[in-house]
Amino acid sequence: MDLEVSLLSGDNAAAVADVAREVGLPARAAASPADKRDAIAALHQLSDCRRIRPGSEGH
Repeated sequence: MDLEVSLLSGDNAAAVADVAREVGLPARAAASPADKRDAIAALHQLSDCRRIRPGSEGH
């Protein structure tokens, strides 16, 4: 299975950068709920993108 994983967070840039570096993911910080919605909508437009699974604390 070919997966592409990234981190899109509303947390501050320093915290997100630390986590992203630790786990080796591309990341974007300080994203508002609207930013997250728009990013997910953009991913849905990609022809090779079939499933998107947002996650959060506790999921």
